[in-house]
Amino acid sequence: MVLVSGFYFSDAFADQVIYSEGIEYEIGEITEVRKYKLSPITKTQGYTTTGEMFFLFTSSDFEMVMFLTRDGQWQKAEMRDKVVEEVKPTNTVITKETTDLHYLLDQYERVYNKAQYKLFIKTYDKSIYSGNDFQNFEGKISGAKISAIIIDPNGEIKADFEGYSENGMFEGVVDVPENLWMRGWYTVDIVIEFDNKFNLEQLSFYVYGTIAPSGGLTCTPPLVKVNGVCV
Repeated sequence: MVLVSGFYFSDAFADQVIYSEGIEYEIGEITEVRKYKLSPITKTQGYTTTGEMFFLFTSSDFEMVMFLTRDGQWQKAEMRDKVVEEVKPTNTVITKETTDLHYLLDQYERVYNKAQYKLFIKTYDKSIYSGNDFQNFEGKISGAKISAIIIDPNGEIKADFEGYSENGMFEGVVDVPENLWMRGWYTVDIVIEFDNKFNLEQLSFYVYGTIAPSGGLTCTPPLVKVNGVCV
């Protein structure tokens, strides 16, 4: 008889499990292996990963497994190949918190030629501020993309500009040329993009068609002069 003892795990059992009464048990350790000189049978003794003792008797054409349950009952078992379940990739859903945008618009409503038209947009986190006070700075946010085009009374695009709000503020400026812009109402088409959401707005302003009087401009109430322009 040849006796091999000690606590070890044989690679021969790495891909096998013990199956008994509908349950699969992982082999934890082999405590003893006996090989008899006058018998082809090898006796292997060990424990499962959950502590059950087992005996395995094997030869070239014979295999028997005896399994000692936790309640002290011996029962027959069998060796089975371990089934490795295929790990299927799963779609990971990343939830991104979004911020609802609130914005306010202001502009120069009347502009002389050889002067500037200005558009002002303030951007806010709607959950913090959703009012109409243009002087408010609570809840201001940056990063809203603003694109705008200016169209003359004949439907011709005269200018365009774009940019991003910074510290809750965007200012778009267009120089109105001295002779090239006719008198009349001009349309400003505005696109405000934030967090993959788009908002469309349209404003109108009046171009006088002439330069401001050299002596200065007197505004008719309730209009007031801002940067040389009655607004």
